Amino acid sequence: MRAKEKKIAEMIKKLIFPTLILLIVLSFYLLNKDINKYSQIIKEHETRIDSQKNVLLFQGARLRDLENRIGKLQIKQYAKYN
Repeated sequence: MRAKEKKIAEMIKKLIFPTLILLIVLSFYLLNKDINKYSQIIKEHETRIDSQKNVLLFQGARLRDLENRIGKLQIKQYAKYN
């Protein structure tokens, strides 16, 4: 009876350890896959943010240029009246 129990215990060990190793490997694979997916999403968002930042910088430069032109135009208009 004791020998039979040992064989069953050995069979269970032979099944459990490879199964655990397989599950651990699978979990790391899935974790890596998720990390790569979210890294790609973050890169896309960073690209959008950079694009929006560039647009804002360009618009700011245009506004400063318009302010300078308006200022010069006002000086010319003031000079004409005086």
